[in-house]
Amino acid sequence: MSKHIGYLYNPNNYHPIDIYKGYNFPCFLFGFIWFFLKGMYGWGVLSIILSFPTWGIANIFIGIFANGEYQKFLLNKGYLNDEQMRILNDAYAEEK
Repeated sequence: MSKHIGYLYNPNNYHPIDIYKGYNFPCFLFGFIWFFLKGMYGWGVLSIILSFPTWGIANIFIGIFANGEYQKFLLNKGYLNDEQMRILNDAYAEEK
C-alpha cells in the first residue's frame, strides 16, 4: 500500500502534486497505461515490452519501483520539493 509522503510543486504555478512511497497498485492494475497517463513514455514502453511475454506478471515487480521513478521524473522536469518551496516563500515574504 502506498503512503503519502509529501508534495512536489509545479515550477510554473506552484500546484502541488501528491508523492507516495511504497507499492503502486494502480501501476500494477493498469500497467503501461499508468505510465503513459503520467507522461513517462520510456517506462510505459518498457512495461509493454516486459508485460506481454510474461502475461502481465512483470507488472507485479514494476509496481514496486513506480512511485520512486515518478518522483525522480518530476524532479528532473524541474518540480520543486518542500524545502525549495519554503525558500521561495521566505524570499517572497522578505520582498514584501
